[in-house]
Amino acid sequence: MKYEADVVEPLHAGLFGSLHAYYYDSINRRKDYPAEVDQLCDVFVKGAGQVSSVLDLCCGTGRHLELLAAAGYEVVGVDRQPPMAQRARERLARFPRASVVDADLFTLDLGRTFDAVIMMFSVLGYFVTNERLDAALRVMHRHLAPGGVIVFDVEDATAALRADTPMTGGELIVPVDGLPVLAGYNWRVDPDEQVSVSVEHMWQFDGDRITDWVEETHVIRYFLPRELRLLLGEAGFELAGYTPLAGVAATETQTWLRLVWARPV
Repeated sequence: MKYEADVVEPLHAGLFGSLHAYYYDSINRRKDYPAEVDQLCDVFVKGAGQVSSVLDLCCGTGRHLELLAAAGYEVVGVDRQPPMAQRARERLARFPRASVVDADLFTLDLGRTFDAVIMMFSVLGYFVTNERLDAALRVMHRHLAPGGVIVFDVEDATAALRADTPMTGGELIVPVDGLPVLAGYNWRVDPDEQVSVSVEHMWQFDGDRITDWVEETHVIRYFLPRELRLLLGEAGFELAGYTPLAGVAATETQTWLRLVWARPV
């Protein structure tokens, strides 16, 4: 396979650094976080009955956590990229039962469990190989309380393969308190590898001068429910639900996303 762990992990090692972290919320400003969190809360009830604590793995800038904290949940976020974790920490500072940990997912051991463990924004698909997927799911299992529920979103294979025409796009983003950035991408589906590949560029400008620049390659595995059922079963879970992610679609690719939840066996 072209996208084994020794290829994918170096590509992903530098994702979401300081430049991306600064503009992350602006780039994703059309993402319907309130609808997603409403759906999460509904799934918590369906999957666990009663949830008071939530662990968000690879939490990014903490947008889901902020809304969950405002809804009364105790929340803990984890992200391996310090710039992303710091932005989440700043966002959650006003909530006494919220915290953020800088840590790598695969070495994480918080020494406690949570009623729900979530992993949003297609993060599970970044772990392309079966071995890394299994390791990520086992971290979720280790931090899940008995009777709890895990929830994550993935790209749906059927939807991705129907939209296999390469796409190119981008936009100029002018934040209120910072320099403008031009963000662009080239995206394609690789059906032989069962992944979508997006090469993203960001150029920050000060007048006519480029002050910072980054290129990122995002390789994301897409799934079918039967495949997920098998992977979840190997990690000690049973698939409990698979449904379109809530919210108004901000991009074409967002319509492929499916919310998945599972319970420990």
